[in-house]
Order: sequence, then structure tokens, then C-alpha cells
Amino acid sequence: MAKLYLKKYGYHLANDEDLTENIEDPPDSAADEVVHEVMTQEEKVFCAKYLTKLRGIYSQRIGQWYCEEYRDLFTGILDGAPPKPQQSRVGHFYSRKYYELHVKPRGEARLAALKRRSEAAGKPMPEYIDVIAKVTAEVWGKETPAFQHECQLAMEWEHQEDLRGWEASLADSSTKTPEEIAANLENAAYYLQPFVDAIQQRFGMCASILLTGPIGIRGGQIGM
Repeated sequence: MAKLYLKKYGYHLANDEDLTENIEDPPDSAADEVVHEVMTQEEKVFCAKYLTKLRGIYSQRIGQWYCEEYRDLFTGILDGAPPKPQQSRVGHFYSRKYYELHVKPRGEARLAALKRRSEAAGKPMPEYIDVIAKVTAEVWGKETPAFQHECQLAMEWEHQEDLRGWEASLADSSTKTPEEIAANLENAAYYLQPFVDAIQQRFGMCASILLTGPIGIRGGQIGM
């Protein structure tokens, strides 16, 4: 969550500030993106301290963002609804579609050269995923603007197709009847207990979830 938060807000936003212009939340896959950025030692120290602060005194802010960001996700889990498709980054789309043809030859050559250099110097090899991510970014940057534009359009079209399929799957689900709601309440523990267990293990505290409202088998009387 901290990585996703930083993808959107960066390293220079104070706890009581907000973006002057809101931007779209990054997809979950953005947390695994490798950014090859040259920073000074001072910048590295600053970013490390900010990340520590983000997980500490700024934790309330990131916690609020997490709750807002994932409210629909948990609602979907309880409803049994498929998650809404997330649009990938163009770099991920390019790698998925053109890795074998455009990236793999240069990536394998780079890995072989790095292996020889590491063995000669007696140093460990760089991480495979870091090397491939860097090569992918280099190859993508050398593609023509026309090709990059075509990739962007193809990615957006694919996402729209995924959204249409997702919306169709939601339309196929029938409206819940009182009987279905009652059955869901009877089975609520199967869905909620894993969350309670995770909270107990994470914080070492007792936890419980209280549901209150009209109970069908009691004639609609409020209960819990």
C-alpha cells in the first residue's frame, strides 16, 4: 500500500496536504513496477526517511486512503461479484504483447553479458526482473511514436472490452430476494471470519464483527 500511495502522491506531500489536481489512482500492478532512476545519496536518504515516516506518523493518512481505495473490493468479495478490470500500464501491455519479438532477444543478450561481467568480477548477478524491466523500457523508448500510439489505442480497446464483459457478468446476476439475503446472513461467518483472524494475528488483539439490522426469521425485528 505504501508503494501505491507513493506512486500517486510522491515523496514530498505533507500529512495535512493534498494534490492540487487529483490524478487517477494507480493499479495494484504498479506496486511491482521497477523504476530505474538515478538519485543522489541525499535523495536516497530522504526517500528512505519519508517511507519510514509514511508507515509511522503518517499511517493514519495511508490507512484512510486504503479504506477508501479498497471499500469496493471488499464489497465485491462479500457479494461474490467479479472484481472490476484494472487498466494496465502501457509498459506492461507492450511487454505482454511483444516480449517474444521485441524484448526477449535483447534481454537475453544483456543477461548473458551481465553474467560474464559478474563472474569475472566475482560479484552477484543483478536481479532478473530488474534487468528485463530496464531492457523493456529501453526497447519501448526506441519504438516509433506511431507504434507507441497504436499500442496505447490497443490497450485502451482491450480494457474497454474487459469492462464490457465485466458489466455483462454483473447484469447476469439476479436481484437478491429476502430468502437470499437471509441465506447470506447465515453464511456471513464463512466470509467474515478470515478477516477477523487476520486482524487478530496482525495486531495481537481480540476482534469481532457485529452485524445489526432487521432479521427475516424474526419477522423483521431488529437484531444482531
